[in-house]
Amino acid sequence: MIAKESISEIAQQVIHRSPSIIFGSVVLAGWLMALLSWLVVSSNETSSRIFGICMIATTIGFAGLHHSTVGNIEVLAGLIFINDISESTYTIFHSTALFGNAFGGVIFVAPLKYRSCAANL
Repeated sequence: MIAKESISEIAQQVIHRSPSIIFGSVVLAGWLMALLSWLVVSSNETSSRIFGICMIATTIGFAGLHHSTVGNIEVLAGLIFINDISESTYTIFHSTALFGNAFGGVIFVAPLKYRSCAANL
């Protein structure tokens, strides 16, 4: 069983940052995840796909970047099990994370993908 203190510590660590820091972090994580999906599709061998997944996931984890999926789980657990996180805090975090991930994925990777597709025409 996981202690409520551990859930509280993890959730507080995720939402402790300012919204601008969270947004920058999720933009970078969104860019990395979109880059990962692009690399997986362009790879032919399974071993290179696995290597790419491990490399990007490890980078996001060790860099402590916020991501909408993982951050949602951590902050939602904090909302459910402890009284320190309000619904508005959860909503602000989650909307910032979703928008930042989408922004990072679309703005940074789409031009690269478009350029590579346009070069093949």
